[in-house]
Amino acid sequence: MQHRSARSALTATLLAPLLAPLAGCGPADETPAPASCPVATAVVEHAQPVSQSERWAATATHVVRGDVALAAGVTLTIDPCARVTFAQGASLTAAREGARIVAEGTAARPITFDGVDDARWSQLAIEHPASAVIRHARFGH
Repeated sequence: MQHRSARSALTATLLAPLLAPLAGCGPADETPAPASCPVATAVVEHAQPVSQSERWAATATHVVRGDVALAAGVTLTIDPCARVTFAQGASLTAAREGARIVAEGTAARPITFDGVDDARWSQLAIEHPASAVIRHARFGH
């Protein structure tokens, strides 16, 4: 019993630095968007590869349709309070050299990733050699 308990404590200690950037993450439907977030007044659909760096603002709901991939060297910045919704089976992928997703919400202004009308979306994928920073985000179905 002591051996298993010590191993669990060691695992938790080793994983803590890896999990710290996800602090504040939780299911998207736990709480409504904070009052400090702007009301999204537009819908922007994304169905093509992202071929140049761009910013997804919180003033629009961003709908991902199909498999949207970032080209090499492209940075996708997702603003605090932004809502990114995925159509059935859709995905957003950063997998090429220099591709980067930066989604840095705050505790008061989290970013939301969920499915259109609760659709089961595929994935938000970051594969080597691409990179990502995701902080204070909510993930739903």
